[in-house]
Amino acid sequence: MVTVKRGEEGAGLLTRSPACRIIERDSAMEYILPPSGPPVVAVDAPAGPRRARLDARLLAFVLDAAPLATLGVVTALVLAMFWEGPRDSGGYPTGLPAYLAGGLTLLTGFLYFWLSEGRSGATAGKLIAGIRVCKADGQACDLRASLIRNLLRLVDVLGFLMALRSVKRQRIGDEFARTLVVQDEAAPAARGRLAALWLSFIAFGCAGSFLAHWKYTGALRIRDLRFQQPAGRPGGTVSIRYDVRGYALSPSGAADLTVTTATLASNGAPLHRPRADHFLGPSNSNGAVGGSFTVRLPDWAPLGIYRIRIGLHDNLRPALSEVVLRFAVEDRSLAAAASLEIRDFQLSSIRDGPPLPVSGPLLYGGGALYLRLRLFGVRFQGDQVKVRIGARLTGPGGNVVLDRPDWMEIGDRYEGHPANFFLPVRGELAAPADLEKGIHTATFTFTDGFSSATVARQARFEAAPGG
Repeated sequence: MVTVKRGEEGAGLLTRSPACRIIERDSAMEYILPPSGPPVVAVDAPAGPRRARLDARLLAFVLDAAPLATLGVVTALVLAMFWEGPRDSGGYPTGLPAYLAGGLTLLTGFLYFWLSEGRSGATAGKLIAGIRVCKADGQACDLRASLIRNLLRLVDVLGFLMALRSVKRQRIGDEFARTLVVQDEAAPAARGRLAALWLSFIAFGCAGSFLAHWKYTGALRIRDLRFQQPAGRPGGTVSIRYDVRGYALSPSGAADLTVTTATLASNGAPLHRPRADHFLGPSNSNGAVGGSFTVRLPDWAPLGIYRIRIGLHDNLRPALSEVVLRFAVEDRSLAAAASLEIRDFQLSSIRDGPPLPVSGPLLYGGGALYLRLRLFGVRFQGDQVKVRIGARLTGPGGNVVLDRPDWMEIGDRYEGHPANFFLPVRGELAAPADLEKGIHTATFTFTDGFSSATVARQARFEAAPGG
């Protein structure tokens, strides 16, 4: 009996005689011929592509998975830095940053395998390992076949074992997509250049992962940033505390740090000039340097989300860090005014006291009137306002007992002035000593020096001569 295998180098293809029995084993075809019978004629035919070895497929998977894993680690660290900031303990991110990074890495990996195999028949790992994906009929793999075989990776957990048991070394995805993984006789030089590129990517990825991990766990950083006194409306006070870690120490064991702080309103305008604080000395018992910052919001502060930006500089080494804390300011009473407008007008005989009633407690001659109000719609030139306030008192008979057209002038500067800016006005007006008994009228006139707009407000009160 004579046995001839098809597919071996140098072997021909035997034409089958009626008495010839064929047995197919893997990629080999055995022709078992009887010892005697009709003659058999051998004809040459090219051998088909060889199935890829399983060790080459495993190598290709490792080569493709390594850059994706590196990308996932770097992505998780970067997301964690933006999400929760640096932390003191070691390890890697957990929770939402880790889940997001995992999802993005899986999506990137799926697109990478699908498009690479669908357009060129091979990923970078497969090209380096010398294998490629093709259809079962020998044609090039397309996007549809690649989509099917890569979607089924999600359920093809035991794909390597399935390929071991398969005659054609197909996993579940290959069987549904009608694809094969075969040897690719690529030029050794091209494979070498691709391997060098792969090594460069891994090197850069490892360096990026190390840098991101160092920034996440060991860099100069501000920790435990917390509000001590949050402000919910204009005129309130914001107070925060924080700890600084990751700084260098001098030979004497002292830290040398500079902390700059700035508060930005919801419109991006600064509320004050940047403040710089210098710390030189030992840390506390927890190995941290504590800091604090307090800022009072102006009465005209615009509504919205505010930011406190804290910059940190280590003077003993070239290390910088910055963190931004956000808080909301809400007050529905601060609607913008279309023109010069007086709000919350109040006249009292006591500083910061209740308003004077028309009848009741008397204002005696020689006393004082205390004015308090908010003036909206003021025009600016640069950061400066210019407002002139005039005051006039008339007696019960309409006679003028006091006339001061230039009673007050306000020419202050305000950095950052939103549309709902208002000028807080407070003033003290001394009353004449010889006030008549009866109802008096106080008239206050407000003139904007830049827009020439004028608005006035009157208040009536009971007065009597001084004792």
